[in-house]
This record gives sequence, C-alpha cells and structure tokens, in this order.
Amino acid sequence: MSQNNPAADNINYATLSGVDSADFDEYLFEDVEDGDLFWFNESTEPNGNHAFRKINESEAQDTRTRRGMYGIGPRTTVYQKI
Repeated sequence: MSQNNPAADNINYATLSGVDSADFDEYLFEDVEDGDLFWFNESTEPNGNHAFRKINESEAQDTRTRRGMYGIGPRTTVYQKI
C-alpha cells in the first residue's frame, strides 16, 4: 500500500490562483452568443479591463458608458469569465 507523505508534496502555493482571482476562457468574437458579456483581455485590473456585451456579429456595447462599438472582426480574440 502506498503512503502519503505530506512533507514530500511539491505544491508551490505561491503560483496557485486565489479565491478572489478571475478565471477567463479564450474565445473568438464570432463564438460568443449575442447578449453575453466578454472582455478584451484577461487582466483583473478593474480600471483597465471592463465588460462588453455582444449585440450582434459585429457590434458590442461598453457596459460602463453604454456606447456601442462597431466593426469588431469575427476572428477577434475575446475572453469570458468562467
């Protein structure tokens, strides 16, 4: 029978993400459903990265200013929180 030796566990806890960190999945803009929120980068900086809502295949709305963005390419890389 194998034995568990906690002293031999090689987990680097400094590299593990914390409870308060956001996890993002990478998508193409064309794969995001209309009405879903997405972000343009994976930063957790609140002032540097805020959400957008997809309106249709080439438009999104900034959730802070409520202004529309037009001409977003379908192959643009975006991120969604999981």
